[in-house]
Amino acid sequence: MTAACGEHASRPEHLAQGLALAHGAPIKVFNAAGHVRLTAWDRDSLHISGDVGHGESFFLMGDAHGVKLGIMSAAPSRSMSPSTLVMFVPRSSTVAVKGASTELSADGVSGYFYTVSGAIRLTGRLRTIQAETMSGPISINGVVPWVRARSASGPIVIGGSVDDAAAATVTGDIALEAPPDGRTRAETMSGRVTVNAARALRGTLDVDTHSGDVVVIVPRTRIGLDIERVRPPSPTSNTNGTPHAEHATDDVTATFIKGSPDQPRVRVTTFDGGVRIRHAADSISHHVVEP
Repeated sequence: MTAACGEHASRPEHLAQGLALAHGAPIKVFNAAGHVRLTAWDRDSLHISGDVGHGESFFLMGDAHGVKLGIMSAAPSRSMSPSTLVMFVPRSSTVAVKGASTELSADGVSGYFYTVSGAIRLTGRLRTIQAETMSGPISINGVVPWVRARSASGPIVIGGSVDDAAAATVTGDIALEAPPDGRTRAETMSGRVTVNAARALRGTLDVDTHSGDVVVIVPRTRIGLDIERVRPPSPTSNTNGTPHAEHATDDVTATFIKGSPDQPRVRVTTFDGGVRIRHAADSISHHVVEP
């Protein structure tokens, strides 16, 4: 790459740039406000287009073995004007994208995605995904072996086919729209967790909440369900100050058929939340544990 690629452009209004990259070259992207849209393609090159916000400038630095690009402000003390970056990136590359109020979307692109209040939407066939927001929603719907999603108050939705997934929030809701193929974990303090295990369950699922309610949609066939509420000791209990567990005994709570000790399961633990079990074809649900 020529030295000019490391220089700051002077307030370009529209971007149209291309760059050859080595196989697997990492790409870092920063845009505080606006949109970043990424699409994977089967070429060892990077194409960038879009519009730069008023008063902002575009930067691109690095070489064929890795690049860093984005939008910077000439006056860091003020809020940045929204900019749009539209990029085609090599499928072999791993990206790291950061923003503040930025909306991030990607199709077939693997890597790390962070925005404070903007939305993150990821689709396609992926390798690994890490997505994080403070209040923005996260939606992941694709074929991916490994997913980690975190938000303080934003909702998280995970669908598609996932081998190993973990979703965590403080107050945000979590929706697992497809049964896990491997291991899936969902943790929240007070958010609502909805689990759709109505199709063939091939993996394990652990849900842990403090006061958040949990809804589990199950098939008509028997699946392994382990539901418990962890209660603080009562003043008259003999637990020596140790929390104790209350196990649900509703008829819908079942174990696997004999001879299948390694079959998948669903385990729900809550301190003060309610648990509702619903059959996929039913409009009627069962309160297993009341809040």
